[in-house]
Amino acid sequence: MKEQNETEKEPILHKEDAPPILPIRYIIVFMCFIAVTLNYATRMNLSVALLAMVPKDGMNLSTSNISTTSDTRHLHIKQAVRVRVSGLVYPAVFNLVTNWSKLSERSTFISISASGFGFGPVIASYLSALLCSTDFLGGWPSTFYLFGVLGLIWCIGWCIVGSNQVTSNRWISTIEKDSILCSQKTDEFKSINVRQYKVPWKQIGKSPVVWTLCVCNIAFNFGFFLLLTNVPIFFKTILRFELKMTGLLSTLPHFVFFIVMLFGGVLADALIFHKILSAISTRKLLAFCALGISPIFLVSIGYVANKELAVVILMIVVFGMTALYIPSVEANVLDISPNHSGLIIGLMSSTSHVCGFIAPEIVGILTRSGNTIYQWRKIFWIAASLQVFGLVCFLIFGTSEVQEWTGDDNTDTELNEGKRNEYRLLSHNSK
Repeated sequence: MKEQNETEKEPILHKEDAPPILPIRYIIVFMCFIAVTLNYATRMNLSVALLAMVPKDGMNLSTSNISTTSDTRHLHIKQAVRVRVSGLVYPAVFNLVTNWSKLSERSTFISISASGFGFGPVIASYLSALLCSTDFLGGWPSTFYLFGVLGLIWCIGWCIVGSNQVTSNRWISTIEKDSILCSQKTDEFKSINVRQYKVPWKQIGKSPVVWTLCVCNIAFNFGFFLLLTNVPIFFKTILRFELKMTGLLSTLPHFVFFIVMLFGGVLADALIFHKILSAISTRKLLAFCALGISPIFLVSIGYVANKELAVVILMIVVFGMTALYIPSVEANVLDISPNHSGLIIGLMSSTSHVCGFIAPEIVGILTRSGNTIYQWRKIFWIAASLQVFGLVCFLIFGTSEVQEWTGDDNTDTELNEGKRNEYRLLSHNSK
């Protein structure tokens, strides 16, 4: 029986002492990337499908006015449920990346996983527009069948190879597992036994640093969801592009968003670890690009709408600059509390994802009297103002210092205090 138990613990793909041909952590981070991709692809395909469902003349963009048919009404109900459930994806991915990455790989893995933000809308814009232009499976319904099937395939794959912890994965080699665990032990905070502290809910709820991140996320998500759901509508109704052209052009800004996000994490790490800038200076510099410069280009779109090429270029610049939000504000979560990063990301997401409902409704209210460029100028000004407000909050209150409540449950034991001081010293020296 003992020999059988030991055999069951051996890795499936590798011999116990053999180096891995393909490290399992690479597969895990790829699965995280696909999860985020599908999550945001299913948001984008609704926008394209609505263009194929509603009447072309006199289209009003408010959620309440679009939902005039049985199909669109049921679709919005299902979308509301899906958005609430999908809000769990990103915090889960953040925790998985923290558990599965070496310290030297963490920023890169987070950037790769989060880049699904941009890649999901890229494939959804093009494929949804293509399918909506055909009679395959009824036209627009086929877009939901496609991404629904892909989601089921992902779930099957995750059940086979995925796990929350390195130690519970059946496919990982002993060499890779030891390598990850040894790397994480150099993180002085993670070396504290998690059973020695509880989640400091009260301290997190009262932390001005955490609420600053929440305000920034609300500002970012309002603009992001506004563009995510309305770029195809803007191209179709204001620039008068055909549906196929709308889908194709909608992919370009998201593709740039995807590329910039991938390299943004690498840039942030280079600036910090080569001591070109301190950690907080790096975060605030990139945040200034994401929430300070991009609003200028966003507002400019409303004043050059008669020049299609200029609008497309400005939209691409807006998305590219906005992508730097991930390696700045969201990466700052790991700076202030590596132990509770998933929890804080979840709090940030839950307070900001309401923008997914508010942004389209504001668009509908402002375009109720007519879908013209003058209404869109107001929309862009609102989004830009919120982003600048979020930036100001982060520039004033943002910090990269590890918070006092990160490592313990309000019991200031000598062990936890010592670990906290060591980690703070390491963090200070890396700036």
